[in-house]
Amino acid sequence: MAAYLLMPVRFIEEVYITTFDQPVVISEVADYFLVSHEFAAYRLELIFRHRVDGFAAAGEKLGTLEWIDI
Repeated sequence: MAAYLLMPVRFIEEVYITTFDQPVVISEVADYFLVSHEFAAYRLELIFRHRVDGFAAAGEKLGTLEWIDI
């Protein structure tokens, strides 16, 4: 429940709008909401049902980024 209270969807949508100007990584999302990197990653995983490390826009489409460790 804390994830929903500290990072409400209506405020996460503001991050989506910013993404159309420049890509946004998870650390910037965490700083925006004043939460830890792990907490922000957990909240975004609840929304998208997969790991999210950032957002980027291509044209008018918004996509998620996931870093792959090799």
